[in-house]
Formats: sequence, structure tokens, C-alpha cells
Amino acid sequence: MEHGQFYHYELYGRKNSKAKQKKNSNLYSIIGEVFREPLFSSHVDRKYTEMYPPEIVYGMEFNINVSEKEKLKTQKEKLIEMAEDYSKSKHLRNIDGCIMAGVISYPPDTTKEKHKEMQESLILPFLKKKWGKNLRCVISHYDEYFWDDEEKIKLPHIQDHFYVIPDPDGKIRLTELHSGIAAKRKAIKGKAGEDGKKHSDKAYREAMIKEQDEFYEEVGKEAGWKRTTVNGIRYTREQVKIWKNNKKENELNIMEQKKKADKECKILINNAKIESSNITTEANRLLNEAKKKSDEADKMMKKASFDIEFSEKVLKIIKTNDEKNRSIEQKFIIEATKINLNDIDMPKPEKKESGDSYYKKFNGWINGFIKNMNDKEKSLIEKENELKKKTIKVDSILNRLLGKYGNENKIKQLIILLREKLKKIEKKNNKIDIGGRKIT
Repeated sequence: MEHGQFYHYELYGRKNSKAKQKKNSNLYSIIGEVFREPLFSSHVDRKYTEMYPPEIVYGMEFNINVSEKEKLKTQKEKLIEMAEDYSKSKHLRNIDGCIMAGVISYPPDTTKEKHKEMQESLILPFLKKKWGKNLRCVISHYDEYFWDDEEKIKLPHIQDHFYVIPDPDGKIRLTELHSGIAAKRKAIKGKAGEDGKKHSDKAYREAMIKEQDEFYEEVGKEAGWKRTTVNGIRYTREQVKIWKNNKKENELNIMEQKKKADKECKILINNAKIESSNITTEANRLLNEAKKKSDEADKMMKKASFDIEFSEKVLKIIKTNDEKNRSIEQKFIIEATKINLNDIDMPKPEKKESGDSYYKKFNGWINGFIKNMNDKEKSLIEKENELKKKTIKVDSILNRLLGKYGNENKIKQLIILLREKLKKIEKKNNKIDIGGRKIT
């Protein structure tokens, strides 16, 4: 896969100029970024920076015993010091450029070994030839990555950062080392107004194009990079304007569609909330009803269970004399009598009465109660039998009176004779002998 070259440099002052106010680009921020100070390198994952810290490829000479961390700190301080000294020696304003910072970016398929090889054979020779002793430092970064959407993987984004600062005591100025600015200043001499600006801007662009061509001939071609864009097309200014306008229109359309979609989503969410609220209310109502019925059923089951258990316990006490269960059964019956049998005249436990004493009392009451019920049942049976006999007699007499067994006149005559006989018997027995004496 072919990749386009990326080679860029720019001047920075001690403070942001108006053009760079939003970018927050100045001497201290770009130095902080290249040496990976957290305040200026938030775009990089710290874990990768700790794994692959910046590497000084060209710069100050250090003793072998100095650690890499100490080298980075010393080199950073030295660059800032040199830039500040240059700015003061040339009496520059805070916003005027006192350091030139550039970057060369490598394609994502570049390995660290390949990068080192290209750096030694192409990059460093080009930079040294281009700026000579004014090249102060070159630093490599290995902690940034490209994201490949097709492969869904991270690919290394290796970069070389270089810094150019003229000798503070020398005659060369930094603006002379920047090809574009040098060409612009040369072109504007003797020309004023709008024409002068157009002429100088054109000179700037031509100088920077020539700079890119030079880099391509000495580095890019050997590295296999393309001079133009990746697709081999260079757009005109008018084409870029059209592309930007179309992009802006597309962004506006997307924003409108997003607003419309958000509105529809809000309506759907509100409707869903209302429906959910209604469903929740109805569900709670049904749940409360079910809970109420369940409580009623539990009460009925408890009552039925209690009645059954109470009956079983009473029968067990009557039929058995299990001494082990007596105290438990007695307590259960006491509670049961308080709850369910208050309408029956049964013995109540006395204060401080023992369980055994009350058991005997209650057992006696139960036996007496059952005997009394049996006696009442026998008495009722006897009365019922007697009543049946009398009913038969009455029925027989009525039947005779109604003539069922003979002539009614004959029955009347028999009754008259019967009465006369009874009178004679009464006369004979009008005197009764009691204790040898007759009493009238």
C-alpha cells in the first residue's frame, strides 16, 4: 500500500500569537508535548508513553552513566534556555518565533527496525544538511497509533520531531531559515498594498512547494512515499472550497436529521413512559387484589388448620395418657379455650395453677361433658320410644271412634256399659283398709 509523505515545520514564540491563540501553541507547549508532559500530551495514552518514552536521536552529548529520564529533562531545559536566549539577544517580541519545530510522520506499516534504518540513512542526513549546526535536537515517538477501521487493530504511528534554533550571538535569524517566510519577505520588498500581499503569499506557497519537492527527492522517493496525496491527486483551491461547502451542507443536514430523530425519540419515550405507568398502575391494582385474596385464604387456612389440629389434640388427650406430651397439650388447649371456646362453660386455669393440675381438671371436665351428653342422648331415645307408643294408642282410639273397626252405635253402647261398670267398682272400693282400719 502506497502512502503520501508528511513533512512540516513552523515557528513558535514564547507566547501565542493571535493566529495560534486557540491552538495554545507556543515554545513551552510544543516542548512539553514532545517530552510528554501530561498537561500537553492528553491525546496520548499514558500507559503507552510509559512503555515507549521519547527517544533522543540527535542533540546534547551525555555521560554514559546518565539515565534516560535525566537526559530528557536536561535536553528539554536546554532547548527552552537556547530559545529564550535567542529571543532576548534579537530583542524579539513574545509572539515572534524563537524556535522552529518540525515533524516527519511515517506510514502505519513502518516497524521500529525499519524506522531506525530509514532514520540513519535518510532523515538525519537530510536534516543535518538542511540546517547544519542550527539543528539542535531530534526526538522519536513510538507511543502513538493509527486505528485501522477495516482490520479493527491499532497500527504504530511513528514520528520524528526536530528543532532548529540559530546561535544567539550569530547573524542568522530564524525567519531566514524558514523557506516560506524568507521567500515572502523577499517578495514583499518594494511592493505595498493588496498586490504586495498576493505576490508575497504566492512566493510563500511556491517556496514551500519547492521545500516538499526537495524532501521528496532526497527522502520520500527512497522511502517509497508519494509526493502528492495518497490517491495521486492534487486539488485546486476552488475544488477545496467546493468540498468544504459540500461538507458543511452535509453536516447541517445530518444535524437537522439528528434533531428530528431526537424529537421523535422523545415522543416515543414519553408515550412509552405513559403506557408503562398505566400498565404499572393496573398491575399494582391486580397485585393488591391478589394479595388481599391471598391473605383471606391464608386466614381461612390457618383457622381450618387450627380447628383440625385442636380437635386432634383434644382427642389424643382423651384417648391417651402420654405423660411426655401432657404439658405441651395442656398449654395448647388453654390457648385454644381462650380463643375458640369462650361460649362454653368449661374450667378456666387458675392463677399460678400448674399444667398437670389443670390437665387433670380439664380431663375430668371432658369425661363428665361426654357422659352428660350420652345420658341426655339416652333420655331422648327413651322419651322418643314412649312418645311412639302413645301415638300408636291414640291412633287406635281415633280409628275406633271413626268406625274403622265396627259400627259406631255399638261402640257408643259399649262405652256406656263401660262407664256403668266403673261406677260399680268405685262404690265397692270407696273404703280402703290401711293399717287394719277402714277409711271412707
